[in-house]
Amino acid sequence: MNSHSKISVMQHNTARTSDIMHSCLETAVKQAIDFVLIQEFSIRFENNIAITVSHPAYYYILSTYSDNIRFRVAVFARKLSNYKFCHRTDLTSDSDIIIIDVSDSNIKIFQIINIYNEKNLDTESNISYTVKRSLQYIDLTMKTLIVEDFNAYHS
Repeated sequence: MNSHSKISVMQHNTARTSDIMHSCLETAVKQAIDFVLIQEFSIRFENNIAITVSHPAYYYILSTYSDNIRFRVAVFARKLSNYKFCHRTDLTSDSDIIIIDVSDSNIKIFQIINIYNEKNLDTESNISYTVKRSLQYIDLTMKTLIVEDFNAYHS
């Protein structure tokens, strides 16, 4: 990695609101954010195709689709970034986790894991939160940035 290059990351729970997503992406464009990590993003399905907010400056990455279970995490990767990414669908099939490898000149630098920590929407397996259900089984083999909406409820 070039010593003068910095990777910028922004994270936000958009509460399934498209206006908040648009605002986040516009802010990200102005600040040249490389990766925007969103939890609870706005999504709808048309003919079994997921439709969400998009922006011409960003690629969007959605978690693995699973039988009409609503995705709750997304990653937006800046098209003009100095960094490349690889969506690691081989590491998890949990719809509440996205893992990407970030590289510079084809050299892997680190991973980013975007998590929405909540019970699964699949009614047969909704007994545990994402961290317990899936994250603990992911082998972290390189430097990793874990970004999460913990859904921590306390008084």
